[in-house]
Amino acid sequence: VAMKYRGFLFPSATISKEKIVSNVVIPGFQKLSIAQVGDVGREVTNYQMNIDKSTGLDDRITSLSTSIDGHLGYAAVKEVLYDTKENPNRISIDFVPNQTRNANRIELFCNARESELVPSSSSASGKTVFVCSEYVRQVTFGLSQEFGVARQVV
Repeated sequence: VAMKYRGFLFPSATISKEKIVSNVVIPGFQKLSIAQVGDVGREVTNYQMNIDKSTGLDDRITSLSTSIDGHLGYAAVKEVLYDTKENPNRISIDFVPNQTRNANRIELFCNARESELVPSSSSASGKTVFVCSEYVRQVTFGLSQEFGVARQVV
């Protein structure tokens, strides 16, 4: 997959650009604040996406690890833990120690999945379209200023 960054828009007329960019905990402003897109502003990122032939589902272990490493530009992912039989709603991403600045581990919680098959008679393209969505919540654990307490960003 080749992912290309095309810029951004600040859609709010009531919140200034300066106020938004001054808050570094807003997802997208720090590397790895959005796991699937590890560096939002990177111009071009190439990564591998696999579809499991037996299930037809995304191989999230490969897709996440290669996307994160591709966005960062180096091998930072130590391991992606995802067991669809044990818990299909949770993904853990562990990083090589001292390779990332903003994360030692990321936990993804996936739920609220929906899908719909839009018939060709109802789609703008005139083709049958499969649409799916899911809600993903990310908790990032990183180094802290306080000894013995992990920094958490939700």
